[in-house]
Amino acid sequence: MRDIGNSIPEVALQSMFTALLPAVPGLEDVCKLVADGHVNHAGWTHHIHPSTSNLREPQAFEKLIDIFNIIHASRHISYKKTVNLTMSGDTSPLSSRENTSRPDGFGSAILPPSGSISRDPDDWFSICWALEVKKVDKEANRFDDFQKIIWSLHHIMRNDARRRFAFGLTIEDTTVRLWHHDRDTLVCSTQFDLHANLKELVHVLLELGSASHTDMGFDETIQLSVTYEIDVLDETGSMRTFVTISVLTDHGTNAVFGRATRVWKVFEKDCWVQPDCRLEHVSLAGIRTQLKDDPRLKHFLTVITAGVVLAPTVDEAKKVMVKPDNTKEVIRREQELSVVRLMPIKATATTQRPDTGSSKTTPRTGVLKSVGGVPDAHPGIQKGFRKNENPDDHQRCHYRIVFAEIGKAVVSMSSYKDMFLAVEGALTGISAMHDAGYLHRDGSAGNALLVDRGSGPVGVIIDLEYAINFLDESSPHDTRTRFYPSKLRRNTTTTSICKRRPLSEGQGSIYCFAKMVSTILSNFGGFAYGFYSTWSRARRTISRLSFAASYQGLFDTTGHSLCVPQCGQILWLSKTRSPNFRELASL
Repeated sequence: MRDIGNSIPEVALQSMFTALLPAVPGLEDVCKLVADGHVNHAGWTHHIHPSTSNLREPQAFEKLIDIFNIIHASRHISYKKTVNLTMSGDTSPLSSRENTSRPDGFGSAILPPSGSISRDPDDWFSICWALEVKKVDKEANRFDDFQKIIWSLHHIMRNDARRRFAFGLTIEDTTVRLWHHDRDTLVCSTQFDLHANLKELVHVLLELGSASHTDMGFDETIQLSVTYEIDVLDETGSMRTFVTISVLTDHGTNAVFGRATRVWKVFEKDCWVQPDCRLEHVSLAGIRTQLKDDPRLKHFLTVITAGVVLAPTVDEAKKVMVKPDNTKEVIRREQELSVVRLMPIKATATTQRPDTGSSKTTPRTGVLKSVGGVPDAHPGIQKGFRKNENPDDHQRCHYRIVFAEIGKAVVSMSSYKDMFLAVEGALTGISAMHDAGYLHRDGSAGNALLVDRGSGPVGVIIDLEYAINFLDESSPHDTRTRFYPSKLRRNTTTTSICKRRPLSEGQGSIYCFAKMVSTILSNFGGFAYGFYSTWSRARRTISRLSFAASYQGLFDTTGHSLCVPQCGQILWLSKTRSPNFRELASL
């Protein structure tokens, strides 16, 4: 939950209808039919007043299933129900990723999306939207529901690669809110009453119960069987389908917002990027153009195909068209979400200080003890990232790229020889990028790969989705390293990064890779290394790092050398020469 902050945008319900749940054909007729025999002056004749019920949650809301079915039975026969509502709360739905949360209710698809196999209704792959309820409408209950629905929406998105967005509902007594989450934003609607606002409730339940798989957020270009079958459209308009073997990495989906990068053993990558960012295949093509016949090109992957993902949308004339998938232009149909306020989603605890009588307000940690529990969606928010305040200020587009090679990541290796060979190749690739005028900006052990080139294994550098041309003065997007390349200087022997900004605001490619190497050394064999955790010492270390050969300058804070003791031997890496990782591997 720390990835979100303490509040999210609360938007007008009608604007959510316009952007996300368009007008339902025959809505007025359905409302009239429902009102005839099922609604009186006090609301629904079905007893759904949870605050007066002696039943436990969510049994107190089981009448909501009757209302859901009555609404869909009142609609014209040509509109079929596509989702069933289940009130549960006692069991955790099946999941491909670790998850023990238990939503109070959920809407599960009656039939799977086209091309996908059928799953059990209580499987997160089948769940279209989630529901959290409380019998009493009070602040503590609202905060508990809010955090649980956020986790459920996040888990729907991270669990299933087919999901582009997801909906949710929270109900406290009779107060209802609609929720929406995509790769760029998380919002909830203004509240409405289950009894007093008949038309609004009918609209929500009709759409959530009879919408197509696409309108529920499923990606029609991905089919789920035992593995995923993924369609990739290149820039020439050619469509190719690739079958995944296994997941190489999907930790990017652990963030609530962002690219949600998934990499499968195909080698195929699926992510959501800024519409005007430099696409990865474009960066790779630029590097190859600059380096021409440079032998270091073997340290980069070969692109088979790449392009944006197309998705259906509806224009103002209700005409269906296919456009590049985009959170604002396609998912939100180019409509604005009218923000009413920033709504708190976490409680604050005020503690009194007896000696002075003053009070101190601090955020509460964790959540209330109740069914399901809510883990943190991300290990932490990074300073400088955009806040989720106005959903109309930002957007993301859906992008895929497929590579010819399949390799093994450093983090999954157990051989010192393979590990250092992969790192050496990755750092050589980084050096080549610098010579071509590019910065990687996303160095980590997971981005060093070992591939078989036929003549033997070769280390390569992967994940150039954050790479930039440092001669380009435009503002970079999604800069997780937050390094700004405008402050560079060159001399005849080395290319150095000048830290004109505080390190807390940015860190460059070489620092990331210095951390990568030091992390590997520390994790495999108990190596000692010359990097320090405090920012003040790290600043002094960074000021001495240069990369004439990309990996030159991995030294301690004295600026002299890196001491690597292993198996009773000591190897001093001199500042006057580049580290030889084959020497390390032979220890």
